[in-house]
Amino acid sequence: MKHRKYKLLKTLNHACVIWDSKAKPRGLLGGHLNIRSITSKCEQVQHLLYESNLDFLCISETWLHANSLTAGLNVIGYNIFRKDKSEGRGGGVMFYENTESVDKYNGNV
Repeated sequence: MKHRKYKLLKTLNHACVIWDSKAKPRGLLGGHLNIRSITSKCEQVQHLLYESNLDFLCISETWLHANSLTAGLNVIGYNIFRKDKSEGRGGGVMFYENTESVDKYNGNV
């Protein structure tokens, strides 16, 4: 029983670190989402990046292809790196990088 309570508290503390700017640890803070098609979730991703303490966000299963429109994927203050799947459905990865964090740490992490 005590073990379960500890895991719950640990999870809540991680949530606090992500959303509370005073609780952010030193260094870089990142996250990962298996999003299963980003095209319909761009607004939620943008909200997550703007409202959280994340310095970077990795996204898998973007389901994008080379001819996918990118205008809705851009988030002000973030660089985007992506690798789309060349054939078929599924696959693809994307990486959002906070430009302020890049400037601040400049490879010294």
